[in-house]
Amino acid sequence: MYSLIITNRHGNSVVLTQRNDISVEFVDGLNPPQSTINLSENALFDGARFNSKKVQVRNIDIGFVFRYLVERTRIDLYTYIKTGEWIELEYKNGMRHVKIEGYVQSFEIDYFVNPQSGTISLVCPQPYFKDVNEIIFNINSIANGFVFPFAIEESGVPFGHYETVKEFNVFNGGDVQTGMKITMICNGSVKNPRIFNRVTRQMLGVKYEFVRGDELIFTTHNGNKTITLLRDATKINLFNSQMNGITWLQLDTGDNVFVYEADEGTDVYLDVYVEYATMYEGV
Repeated sequence: MYSLIITNRHGNSVVLTQRNDISVEFVDGLNPPQSTINLSENALFDGARFNSKKVQVRNIDIGFVFRYLVERTRIDLYTYIKTGEWIELEYKNGMRHVKIEGYVQSFEIDYFVNPQSGTISLVCPQPYFKDVNEIIFNINSIANGFVFPFAIEESGVPFGHYETVKEFNVFNGGDVQTGMKITMICNGSVKNPRIFNRVTRQMLGVKYEFVRGDELIFTTHNGNKTITLLRDATKINLFNSQMNGITWLQLDTGDNVFVYEADEGTDVYLDVYVEYATMYEGV
């Protein structure tokens, strides 16, 4: 069993697989997307040399037939699905619950067959399915000092202590690399914070002095790379404050080990949150 939901730009949703007045007959385009492989040939040796690859946009076609109240049902679907408009397609089966953004390329109706049928064609600029639930990974610099039940001695006990090891692992259980949102929260003065991939030594950081309450936010998604400071509810663009030689860190499939540091303030004044969505080639 599977479910198929379309949500338009106004937030209105229609569940195509739970309507008695239509029956979904096929959904094409749920498999891994196609890629273009660029090669160059040389007259001096056999075969060709690999240059690059590019994954193509995803095309999804949804075919269905009308069961009854054909005209009313057709007009009802028009209110949710408009040609050229943005939509979000949500798909769920026994193993995966994913979504993908796209645009309605066409909504074609075959009026003169019995039963009357229709096909919705979508174009998805980003070809990968995204898990509907984003993952938030918290690296807190304060480690709890007690658990329930507990008893406090007369001399007292610490509520917690600051960790000094700034290394953490993030697991990507998807099929492909994905970008992420990294939030560094400053609990005091922090100077020139940065984060490294321990294996590749790739680094992302800024040259800037932060004060208590500041939030430094990196986004490393393809097509959406930003560096933002949130201070007193005001957003400040720090893109021009990036350090030399930075890499827009990605989460590779499997384990990813990161280390973060700063010239000042790392040990006691910096908490880090990583947010990302698992990406899949197909369902």
